[in-house]
Amino acid sequence: GLQTSDGGNSAIYAAAVVALGGGELSFGIPRSAMREIFGKKPMAGAQSLDLGTELGLLAQADVLTVEYLNSNVDIYGLRYDNTFGAARISTGIYKAEDATVTQLAMEYEMQAAKLQFGVERISGGGSSLTNLAMGATASFGAVDVSGLVRHLDTTGDNLNSLRLDAAYNVGDAFTLGASYLTASELGSDLLGLSGEYTITKSAYVQGGVLHSSGDNVYDLSLGVKF
Repeated sequence: GLQTSDGGNSAIYAAAVVALGGGELSFGIPRSAMREIFGKKPMAGAQSLDLGTELGLLAQADVLTVEYLNSNVDIYGLRYDNTFGAARISTGIYKAEDATVTQLAMEYEMQAAKLQFGVERISGGGSSLTNLAMGATASFGAVDVSGLVRHLDTTGDNLNSLRLDAAYNVGDAFTLGASYLTASELGSDLLGLSGEYTITKSAYVQGGVLHSSGDNVYDLSLGVKF
């Protein structure tokens, strides 16, 4: 199952996939449906800060992805993916101890632009949470831009956030990025700059800086894509 060590930020995804109704059904420990559709990268390349802390609850599209990395529990589920013309859908249901998570997400492609919509519901332990997300991406030559709007309705509290990203592809191997995040929960807005260099087809090095209220946080990581 999925197991994250105490105080660490790691996750294992493993799922069997079968063809069903023209789409694919994944069961075991699949990635979240909203992560599959939105696929937001960490702000300024800060993997540990974005996905590994509460910042991820504001900067990413869904709660479940962040909880995978931050809760020391086993999480199992089912996810179904299918494509209908220009629309791609992903829906899933997941179980983690006494909590049940359901997600429904869709992406609609229009030439160089894509629109994304998602809803997530978490219930259990006498409380509930509803997460609504809407995003858009577009490409203009070597420049990619995207936006993400979130509304998180928890028991007795509401959180709203807006994230904007831009990336400039300098050739085939190097990408420069800029990010902006504002949220009702943050004391001040976040600005980020990042760079990513592709070493080989699967390996890359990524670095960045996050700025907020005069403070800077730097991040450098080496990754492998499968």
